[in-house]
Amino acid sequence: MRTPYFIPLLLILLVSCAPAKTPFTLTFAPHWDGNAIECTGDSTQLTDLRFYVSALQLIDSDGSVIDAELENDGEWQNSDVALIDLEDGRGACVNGSTATRAFVQATAANGEYLRLAFTVGVPFEQNHANPMSAAAPLDDAAMHWHWRSGYKFLHAGFRNADRSFWMHLGSTGCEGTVQNISMCNAANRVVVEVPLESLKNLEIGIDLARLFATADGSDCSSGPAESACAQPFKALGLTHQDSVSDVQTVFALLP
Repeated sequence: MRTPYFIPLLLILLVSCAPAKTPFTLTFAPHWDGNAIECTGDSTQLTDLRFYVSALQLIDSDGSVIDAELENDGEWQNSDVALIDLEDGRGACVNGSTATRAFVQATAANGEYLRLAFTVGVPFEQNHANPMSAAAPLDDAAMHWHWRSGYKFLHAGFRNADRSFWMHLGSTGCEGTVQNISMCNAANRVVVEVPLESLKNLEIGIDLARLFATADGSDCSSGPAESACAQPFKALGLTHQDSVSDVQTVFALLP
């Protein structure tokens, strides 16, 4: 039986009416006091920097929020979450690996956007998966907090001649077991929003000097009773004990 001529015509019309989309890349770069920081630096050295990015959004002049679409590459990104890995396993990054990833690839509907937003963290619906059976990039056991039944949203650390510090950020106070979590008392997802001029040459600087400005002594595993978490949490715009903050100062769009 012949296909009615109007069916192909309808498909053509639907495709032609679909909104055009623009691919873009969001790159991340770690800094310390305005200088690039690496695992093999001469003074202050990176010891770890890995984190998950989700909820990538664009905001237009009307205040409308448009969800960007992450490219699912089967390794570093799925359609909801991307893994950024800025340590290379050399020098001070002894607990890392040689594999690195400094960018997120996405597409967005054509438009004029004034701001870009994203979340450092894994959405609740995926946060409590089993990394042994989850698809990439949630299959990285090193990024899973088995004793907290969720993922570490952020690994970060540094060392220099005077001090060293690391932090693991993730949801705490979670009730249940892996794949069966009902709620968490502290979500600890970092919301970042930056001004935007175009979707070209997007590079986000990560200021570790701000993150670890006064951090010293005990490290931070996001526990509510860990006093060492207070300053890094404040820098990330998170609440910790009696310290309340809603403005993060660690992530910023580079000129």
